[in-house]
Amino acid sequence: MELADKELFLRYALPCGRVLVKRGTITQEQLDQGLSIDPALFKVGLFMCAQAAKALGKDSIDRGAIRQYFWLDHDSALVEHAKTHPDIDINLCTVWPAEYLGNSLVRIPPGERKVNISYTPNLKKGDYATVHYDRTCEVITAEEFHRLWELKK
Repeated sequence: MELADKELFLRYALPCGRVLVKRGTITQEQLDQGLSIDPALFKVGLFMCAQAAKALGKDSIDRGAIRQYFWLDHDSALVEHAKTHPDIDINLCTVWPAEYLGNSLVRIPPGERKVNISYTPNLKKGDYATVHYDRTCEVITAEEFHRLWELKK
């Protein structure tokens, strides 16, 4: 299935890259390519986003399918996967709604966390974003933030 929004997919997938490097699935050099890395290296993420796209009746992995997987479906898949893969930290790997507090600090349901905002450089204090591991992935609306907060608190 075609990946229609490569950059958004990678913003969510790349934070998992450190686990893949530890496992030997990808190299640190590949991970260091950042947003220019080949998305096909994230086989599970692509497969799961394709499943989300199919469930949504889409013929490509677009923004909606990426959000469906990483915002919603990812958590249940993560819990199951972590049972057999102890190298996964569920609290870090969960995609959280976040309120930006400034100075690279966000408030997420489990508490405050320092993050890298390089994917969302225009983030301002009071803005909302999603966080995966230690990175903001995208800016979201207040409505999206509150809906996700209720689901994940």
